[in-house]
Amino acid sequence: MDPYEILGIRPNAGRDEIELAYKGRRSQYHPDRYAQSDAETQAWATVKMQEVNQAYRVLNEPRSPAEFDQRKASAKSGSRPPPIPEVDVVTKDDVQDVASILLKPDWEWFHDKVYARPHIPRKKLEGAIGSYAPAVTPSEVLVLLDDTVFGGAKEGLLVTGDAIYCKRLFEAPRRILFRDIQSLEPGTKSRVMVNGDEFFKADAIDHLAILTFVSRLATALSSSSMPPVNRASSRSVESSRMPGRERLWTLHRIALEATRAELGRRAFLIDELLDRQMSCIADHYAVLRNIMERDPRHRNRLVDADCAELALMLLLILHFYSLSRLPSGFKEIAGDQFVRLHEASEVYKAEYRAAFTRLMGREVEMNEHDLLMMSGMFFHRDGTGEFELKMPREEALLMLLSRLQISGEEARGLIRKFEDHAESWFASLVALVNK
Repeated sequence: MDPYEILGIRPNAGRDEIELAYKGRRSQYHPDRYAQSDAETQAWATVKMQEVNQAYRVLNEPRSPAEFDQRKASAKSGSRPPPIPEVDVVTKDDVQDVASILLKPDWEWFHDKVYARPHIPRKKLEGAIGSYAPAVTPSEVLVLLDDTVFGGAKEGLLVTGDAIYCKRLFEAPRRILFRDIQSLEPGTKSRVMVNGDEFFKADAIDHLAILTFVSRLATALSSSSMPPVNRASSRSVESSRMPGRERLWTLHRIALEATRAELGRRAFLIDELLDRQMSCIADHYAVLRNIMERDPRHRNRLVDADCAELALMLLLILHFYSLSRLPSGFKEIAGDQFVRLHEASEVYKAEYRAAFTRLMGREVEMNEHDLLMMSGMFFHRDGTGEFELKMPREEALLMLLSRLQISGEEARGLIRKFEDHAESWFASLVALVNK
């Protein structure tokens, strides 16, 4: 097999020429292109695609071109040529491996300007491919980010089964193969960081959309079996590449926006209270991380994921406790809206757990029943409700926070902040009800 001949390139072709030729041949012989043809044609295309993949991998290995040239020279001189090293062939099934992960049915791409196959508008595909990925066929594009104001998609980013392509306004197109990605992480201000450097910065795409996209692609890469494995492991991709506090805040914003979308006016400002109170938790992120790092049970685990779980638990407990400290006539003043308060927090919790799974790569491990019990325990004032404690609730709460190794001073400060936010929210609710 002569890989230069198969790809139709010069023997001294450089990396870019090899890559461009491979893309052209792949577009020519990809089995998807012959899906409607007869079985014989499909078999022919499959064989040709395998030859193209093999040739590409031989020439794209760091020393393979030189080794292949040495083999040809040895053959001409009559000596026994050294064997071409065995390499993994990137087949259609390998490419679909990343796609099957990135396009999971439960990963809805709900952000503006972010499109996933098969829901990518044709004109956007044509605009993006024509602008910065000419060797890519429309069927190869898995996800497209349109970073233009008017929707032409000539600037943005797209993902295929083996690479990321992008272009910014007034800049040259860029591309990086998955095999060359050692780390993938979001940066500040809608940046996509690859191997520690800025690969792409969005101007028209929401930062939250970029965070979600990067997290999902990192999960797809770390979970994929597509060779070679010259990329970051699941541990390194999913660890604290994204600053922990930022990751927590991303979870919160996703859950909060989903809560607002589902409840609308029925949220009765509880969304604003949850927003303020979670900001208190986020301000104590360093404390949460220190707790997790000191606990031997959390060794060899993803500390940021554990911190996000703890943050949810603390938010629910302190949130309900702060509501229990409102005036005794609170329920009467709230009237029918009182039950909505619990509905809003339940929606938020469900959305937070769903977003946690998408961003962290695993489910929340805290038992749903335990979360309900712990938050419900502090939902009523002393002497009321079905959860009667043997000590005042504030004392029980301080004891719980102490067991989590939160100092007494920090715990009291956190409780007071939650109470202040609840009082401010209650005043706003009263004004709303009396309108």
